[in-house]
Amino acid sequence: MSHSLTKIWIHALFRTKNSDPLITQNLEPKLYTYITKILEDELNCQIRIINGIQNHIHILFLLNANHSLKDIIHRIKGSSSH
Repeated sequence: MSHSLTKIWIHALFRTKNSDPLITQNLEPKLYTYITKILEDELNCQIRIINGIQNHIHILFLLNANHSLKDIIHRIKGSSSH
């Protein structure tokens, strides 16, 4: 039986609307925890690192082959913006 293994690391960058400095130091840990929960618990994507500043976030994660990149990004951006 043939098996294939694919590992694709994604470096995603999200910015706030109009690059406004909306991510405060108090909000940052809550936001990162929320995004981590979505990626790891719901979408089974392993996160290597998540970090950022007041107007943008960087996420390095391992793409899960069962989900399209489009769906993952849509889920993260849609959920975390609220």
